[in-house]
Amino acid sequence: MTTSVKQSRQRSGLNLKFNVTGLLSLMKFNGTLISLKDIVNKLDRPCRWVHKGAYEIAIFEDEVSNLKLNWWPSTGEIRLVGDPEVRDDAVKKLTQLLAEVAS
Repeated sequence: MTTSVKQSRQRSGLNLKFNVTGLLSLMKFNGTLISLKDIVNKLDRPCRWVHKGAYEIAIFEDEVSNLKLNWWPSTGEIRLVGDPEVRDDAVKKLTQLLAEVAS
């Protein structure tokens, strides 16, 4: 895992900004929630969707990985978080599925 740390000074003191590679994965999808649900279903991992104000969350129900997909419709940002072994596989599959939809 690669970690980079940026430091910047503000009037209130030291502000640390962390960019930790490997803890989450960032992707984009600018379609509809229904379309995203269809794509996520192709991961063959049962999940339930919850509306969280500005974003939607898919909570994968495998009781092992704590895998979650967060999607902000206003920006299209998708983040997959959870156990790296499960998440990394899901990222690869989801990236492929999103590329198929984009082409």
